[in-house]
Amino acid sequence: MLRNNLIHQLRITGGLKKKKYDLIVELEETIQSLAVRKSAFATRANLTVTAKYVLVSSGPSKTLLQSSEHATVSYNIYNSEFATLVAQRDAHERAIRSLGKDIIIRLAIYFERQKSL
Repeated sequence: MLRNNLIHQLRITGGLKKKKYDLIVELEETIQSLAVRKSAFATRANLTVTAKYVLVSSGPSKTLLQSSEHATVSYNIYNSEFATLVAQRDAHERAIRSLGKDIIIRLAIYFERQKSL
């Protein structure tokens, strides 16, 4: 999902050109239960998704940028397992969209700084 999000945002108009860069992304997810009831059941959770990424030149392979971004989103835990899964999937999609925007911004800053060198 993050891959498709990034491809959509980074798409180049015009003809096909030889790629100059590779973006390698590794995702890690953690879930933390919050708002525990007296019955010891959680009613809310935080999903944290961390993206570690490396921008590499395609020619002679050289690391140009190495960084990480993280997004934390919350969702409800319901009595219904299906409802909880839907809420968790929605939280995952929100986190991925947020990470995609953050990575795009970081790449834009990197390339803008390269212009001024």
